[in-house]
Parts: sequence; structure tokens; C-alpha cells
Amino acid sequence: LPELEPRIFSFNAPHGACPRCTGLGAQLEIDPDMLVPDTSVSIADGALVPWSVGSSSFYEGVIQAIADRYEVDVGLPWRDLTDEQRSWFLYGTNGDRILVQYKNRMGRKRQYAMAFEGILRNLERRYRETESTQQRERIEEYMSFRPCPDCNGARLKPAVLAVTVGGRS
Repeated sequence: LPELEPRIFSFNAPHGACPRCTGLGAQLEIDPDMLVPDTSVSIADGALVPWSVGSSSFYEGVIQAIADRYEVDVGLPWRDLTDEQRSWFLYGTNGDRILVQYKNRMGRKRQYAMAFEGILRNLERRYRETESTQQRERIEEYMSFRPCPDCNGARLKPAVLAVTVGGRS
């Protein structure tokens, strides 16, 4: 902790602002509730909204590969799946490889084994890596502001929050 001075207690100054949220106290994050807004819908009927928009044989292949590997009934409503089954789609296969089969744009059949990162992490990664404003805006449809996990919304660096007066930060 640097020497105590007023500027380290301000979220408006870089000396005190939480480095993760830059003093905002919240940040845009992919919201799982926005990925599956209607839990009465099955995966087969488009419960996974980001993948139901447009038509991608690859995403259909990933869904089928997960369903085959883990014996998931994609015809059941989302809410009737177990937490573990929902997790495979949202958060990935934890390094387990699945065999994805799909047709590319040219109509050729392709297949390969992959460890699926999950829809949530896939969207986060694409949001970070893209330079396309249109792509970022499309992904932001599935995001909401959440309290910063480092400062819990307090907007200051954790070290600054450790300074207490009368038992209060």
C-alpha cells in the first residue's frame, strides 16, 4: 500500500480506482439468464438464443456432439435439464473432447474433436478479440452490468479498501 494520501481514496483517480472495473464498480459481463431467457423452451427449439439466431451447421454440430457425449435429451425444456447438463452448454466440457460433425459453407462434411469452451466463454472471448463494432453490439445484447468481482462494487482497489477507520472501510 502506498503512503496514505487523499488521492488513493478516490475512485476517480488511477491511484485509488479498482484496476479491473477502472472505478466504475460494475462491468459488462455475459449474463446466463440472457442466453436462455425462456427456460420452458428446449435446446432443439432454440433455448440457446445466441445459437438460434441465423443458421450455423457448426453450432448445431456442437449441440449434437454434447448431447451424444453426455446423453442429453435436447427435446426437454431447459429448466428440466440438470445443472450439470446446462453447464456443458454454457460453461463447456472442462477439457473433455467432443466429436463435432458439421457441413461447412461449401456443403462439405467436416468433423473434428474439440474441447468445447462453452457459449458463455465463447462470447466473452469473441467480445474481447473482435475489432468489429457490429459484432460487439450483437454480443452486448447478451450482457448486463454486474458488480465488479474484485471490489464488489466499492470502486476502489482492494488494498485501499483494507484501510479502516472505526471498523469501516
